[in-house]
Amino acid sequence: MFNLPETYELGVLRPPSSPSSSGSGSPIVCLDVVPFRGLVLSAAADGTLIVWDYTAFEDENAFDAYGKIMFRAKVDGCVKCLQCWPDRESMICGTSEGKLIVFDLPSEFFYSPPELTECPA
Repeated sequence: MFNLPETYELGVLRPPSSPSSSGSGSPIVCLDVVPFRGLVLSAAADGTLIVWDYTAFEDENAFDAYGKIMFRAKVDGCVKCLQCWPDRESMICGTSEGKLIVFDLPSEFFYSPPELTECPA
């Protein structure tokens, strides 16, 4: 549980030209934050799953507000929970039908390239 000393606005994560954060108009029912990589995983009631990178911008016109869509998937049924699984480079979801579904995510979601530093002359 988070106990922030003060609240702040992260921003609105919303696909371009969509009225909702799910991209489908369905309410968001759960999310997970992966702060070491700047990712937010969201799941909507209609089964829409989105992984957002809230640190990356390529083109200001590609986003409604904050965040870049890195991954999108759809499951049959209502998603009830989701969790990032970094050790497996995946996300795991639970549905109202009692199914557990694992989605493999690209490795680059979990590993940032090393920063280049100049060597002293």
